[in-house]
Amino acid sequence: MKLNLEKKYILWGFTCFFVFVSCLCFYYLMFHGGNLIDGIRSVVKTAMPIIEGLLIAYLITPIMNYMESKIIIPFFQAINIKITPKNKGKIRAVSIVVTFTIVIVFIYNILYLVIPQTIASVQSIINQLPAYKTNLQNFVNKLTENDPTLQQATNNLINTGTVQLYSFYEKYLTFDGISDLVNSKLFQSMLMNIVSFLLGIWHFIIGFVISIYVLFSKETFASQGKKIAYAFFTETNANRIISDFRFINNTFGGFITGKLVDSLIIGILCFIGTSIMKMPYAILVSVIIGITNVIPFFGPYFGAVPCALLIFVEDPVKCIYFLIFLLILQQFDGNILGPKILGNSTGLPSFWIIFSITLFGGIWGVAGMFFGVPIFAVIYTSFKRMINQLLKERKLPEDTTKYKPVKKIKHSQFIDLPKEETTAISYLLRQEELAAGLDNDIVKDGSAVEGNEIEEENTSSILAFINGITSMLKNAAKNETQEIDTEKELPKEKKEEMNEDKSKDSK
Repeated sequence: MKLNLEKKYILWGFTCFFVFVSCLCFYYLMFHGGNLIDGIRSVVKTAMPIIEGLLIAYLITPIMNYMESKIIIPFFQAINIKITPKNKGKIRAVSIVVTFTIVIVFIYNILYLVIPQTIASVQSIINQLPAYKTNLQNFVNKLTENDPTLQQATNNLINTGTVQLYSFYEKYLTFDGISDLVNSKLFQSMLMNIVSFLLGIWHFIIGFVISIYVLFSKETFASQGKKIAYAFFTETNANRIISDFRFINNTFGGFITGKLVDSLIIGILCFIGTSIMKMPYAILVSVIIGITNVIPFFGPYFGAVPCALLIFVEDPVKCIYFLIFLLILQQFDGNILGPKILGNSTGLPSFWIIFSITLFGGIWGVAGMFFGVPIFAVIYTSFKRMINQLLKERKLPEDTTKYKPVKKIKHSQFIDLPKEETTAISYLLRQEELAAGLDNDIVKDGSAVEGNEIEEENTSSILAFINGITSMLKNAAKNETQEIDTEKELPKEKKEEMNEDKSKDSK
C-alpha cells in the first residue's frame, strides 16, 4: 500500500517532536542541571591531559613554524638534502626537537634566575618583620600625631597583627608544633595540595607527549577537518566555516602570543627600572608585574598593589617613586608597546574588554580573565558580521554612527530626533553632516512628521504582534488555495490516480 503524506504535515510532525524534546531538556536543566554540570566537569577532568597537550601544541606552533621555515629547511638544503615526502618526517622531527629544546632551556634559565632571588626576597621579608613593624609604627605616628586616640588604635592593630604572625610561626613552623601541625586541617589541606600538584605534573607529562604527536601531524588534522566540512555542508557554508576557524585562530594566536611577549618585555623593563632606582626586591617585584600584566586591563593594578606594599614597608618614599615609574611604564605599554605587538587582534572596544574580563573571570577565575577577551572577541565579531549581513539585505547602512540621532526609519529614510530629545554635541554633528550633504536619505527634523506617521508611531506593540499573526494566517490560507488551484489544473487521469490513492489510504 502506498502511503501518501503531504510535506507540510511531515514538517508539523517534526516541529512538534522537537518542541516536545526541547521542553524535556529545559525541564531537566531546570531541576537536574547540577547532575549535568557534574558530568561535564568529570569529562573535562578526565580529558585534562589532552586539553593541556592541545594547548601546548597551539602555543609552540608559531615558534616551530618559524624554526622550520627559517632555519631547519635552509639547513637541509645547504647540506644537499632534497625536500621530499620521505624527508618531510625527518624535517618535522628535527624542528620539534630544536623548538622544545630552545623553549625548555629558556624557561629553565628564567626560573634559575628568578626562583633563588624570589626565595631570598621572601626570607628577607620574614627576617625583617620587626624592622617593618617599627617603620610602619613610626610612619603612622607621624600621620596621627594630632589625634592620640587614632594613634593608639592603629598601634594596637599593628601589635595584634604582629602577635598573630609570631604565634602562627611558633605553632606551625617550629619543631614543637609539628605534632599539632600533622593533626590540623592546615596540614591536611597542604597534603591535598601536594597530591594535586603531583597529579598536575603527571597530566602535564602526558600532555607534553600528546603535543608532540599533534605537532607532528597538525597538517593532517587540518586536512581532515576540511574534508569533514565539505562532506557535511555545501561549498558556501563549508567555506564560511573554514574562514571562521581561520579568524578564530588568528584572534587567539595573535592575542595569546602577543600578550606573552608583551608581558615578558614589561617584566624586563620593570627590572631594569627598579634596579636603576635601587628599589628593594627588584626581582620579585618585576616577576609579579610581568605575570599580572598578562591579564588585560586589570592586570597592572593587581600587580601594583602587593608590590607597592612590599616597597612601602621598606621605604615609603621609594614606594611613591615606584608608583610613578609603574604609571609611566603602563602608559608606555598601553599606547606604544601593546599596539605595536598586539595591533588590533581582538577588535573589542574598552567597555567590552572590561565586560569579558569580569564575566569570564567570575566563571573561570584567572584563566577566564586571560582567555575571556579572545573568546568574547570571536562572539562579538560573529554577531557583528551577522547584523551587518542582515542590514545589507535590507539596504540599510552598517555604520553605527548613522543610527545615533535616529528617531525611526520609514521607507528607507532616517527620521532624526528633535533637538530637545538629543544631546547638544550629537545634534551639532548631525547638522554638520546634513549641511555637507553626507546623508541624503534623512528627514532633518522629527517634529516635521505629522498626521498618520505620528499615529503609526503610537500604535501599540500588541496590535503590531496581532497584525503579524493575521498576516501569517493569510499567507498560509493563500498557500492552501494555491495548492487547490494546482490540483484543479491537473489532467483527469492524474486526478483519478490521486483519488484512488486517497481512497486506499483511507481504507
